[in-house]
Amino acid sequence: MSASRPEGFRTAARLLDVDIAECLLFEDSTPGLLAAHRSGGTPVAVAAPATEPAPYRVDDLTAVTAHTRDGRIHLEIRPPRAHTGQTRELRP
Repeated sequence: MSASRPEGFRTAARLLDVDIAECLLFEDSTPGLLAAHRSGGTPVAVAAPATEPAPYRVDDLTAVTAHTRDGRIHLEIRPPRAHTGQTRELRP
């Protein structure tokens, strides 16, 4: 299934028994980011220009750290190098 179609993201969430609204969807292309948004998940642009449609962006996946707490997975995403903001923790 093409990354430019939101059904792929919805199907993956359903197979994992997770609400798509609680999913971060990492994509590196405009069609993929748009499909991620249309699926109901939260798109994260990977190595994409600032003009790409995504509420979060990372230079690469080394900017993402996952850990568990209270039986849940928590992600910390460092902002792109050009950004001077704080690291933020995203909670579903």
